[in-house]
Amino acid sequence: MLDTTAQVETPEGIALQLRSAGIVPRALAWAVDATIRIIAILVAAIVFALFGEGGIGFYFILAFVLLWFYPVLFEVLRDGQTPGKMAMNLRVINANGTPVTWLGSIVRNLLRTVDMLPLSYACGLVTML
Repeated sequence: MLDTTAQVETPEGIALQLRSAGIVPRALAWAVDATIRIIAILVAAIVFALFGEGGIGFYFILAFVLLWFYPVLFEVLRDGQTPGKMAMNLRVINANGTPVTWLGSIVRNLLRTVDMLPLSYACGLVTML
């Protein structure tokens, strides 16, 4: 059996058992978040299209922010949980069990692009296995 727990000792000497999430809950959480972002981008496209060329510029800015900063903002400001992670009862934390920081979340989500290459998260999947 694969052990997915890590033991972390706090400064007070308390041993915490932290368990890593598996592939299925992570994929489902990602799918929920992707669906939310796609719906938001589609609604924004309809609304901003009504404003002509200026609206298209604002649409692209909003789409960029949703695609790149949605997970960062939720992970840092909502106790490590995007709506998808909340639905799957997952949480992003630092390796020592403390809440994720701005820098940690930004780096983590920028590296998500590397996981996606070259075969749509195949490298990340193999690494997890």
